[in-house]
Amino acid sequence: MLRLLCGAFLISFASVFAKLVQTGTTATMFYRFLFGGLACW
Repeated sequence: MLRLLCGAFLISFASVFAKLVQTGTTATMFYRFLFGGLACW
């Protein structure tokens, strides 16, 4: 359950982090799902 909450937390704040970093939309989307998925797994 803790991993699920951590994954949801990372995914919800990923858009804030994407605004701070100058990356493209495809790279941003990839890393949002990568780190959120790893936290859930």
